[in-house]
Amino acid sequence: MSAPIGAVHLGKGRVVVAGLDVPAKGLRVRVFDAGRPAPLDAAADPMLFAGELTWSSDAEVSGYAAPSGSSGAVFVWSGSAGGKRVRRAVRLDAAAAPSGAPFEVMSATCASADGMHWSDGRAITGRAWSGAPLTPHTLAEEKEASIFCSTRAAFALVDDEDGVSVMRLDGDAGAPVPLWRDAELAKDELRERGEFVVDQDFGLVRLGASGALVLREVRAGALGPLRRLSTTLSKDEEIVAVDAAASHVVLVARTDVSARCPPGDAGRSSAKLRVVRVDRASFEERTFDVAPTECGAELGPFFTGVTRAGVSVAWAERG
Repeated sequence: MSAPIGAVHLGKGRVVVAGLDVPAKGLRVRVFDAGRPAPLDAAADPMLFAGELTWSSDAEVSGYAAPSGSSGAVFVWSGSAGGKRVRRAVRLDAAAAPSGAPFEVMSATCASADGMHWSDGRAITGRAWSGAPLTPHTLAEEKEASIFCSTRAAFALVDDEDGVSVMRLDGDAGAPVPLWRDAELAKDELRERGEFVVDQDFGLVRLGASGALVLREVRAGALGPLRRLSTTLSKDEEIVAVDAAASHVVLVARTDVSARCPPGDAGRSSAKLRVVRVDRASFEERTFDVAPTECGAELGPFFTGVTRAGVSVAWAERG
């Protein structure tokens, strides 16, 4: 087994790993159970797409587990298969055995309680964890969608000529909810934005050209107020991550400060990270630095996750 490798957690200490077996030209699957040694007999490992896959530097393996783990998981191969570029998926049952025929997915994919969702920007479709198709959605030509999932809900963020809206994709789907019309914020051109999903809520942080931050959420289907934060970002700061927990929203901004390095370090990169934390009940804001400025240290990519304590932020650092 070699890179690319993907993994999913099925609960109760069970982790399923899938990685490319170059000689077999397929994905080898292995189950690791907490408290039990992994089997050493490679011949016992299930093989996905045997004889079809070819290694490339941009190939990827992605894993998506059903929230409870009881409905198994799906692994997606993004890369070369049979001489063509594909995004091919296969479902594993709760015992991590292949279940059903492989199927194709689109470039944007996420998973929630009802199944997997994917989109090419206009067409949105998916499959339930049982393998049944989910309700498809096709957008008008002038609209484009991005999809986002939590363990309990799936959303499509829809951009059109007038603004941006959000719609549920799962069983509680309703009409799209406008987050804002472009005319509301026309005086401050969009610079960046970051999305987050918490349980069954969706939120969006907008950074304008002026550095102003705007936050808006849809909670349990109800649109909240447009909140203009008191914190602003400088023209040199860029948003690298946005995430949220039940109690707060976290935005991570990076500033390139290489120019501050000593003359002898010319050309060496340096960055500063700042976190903006917004309480979701009181909307109180806090900001603090999370990484020391060090010449020659390149920061990124960035990762976020939600723990019992709230949102955690991690990143790679290369010197």
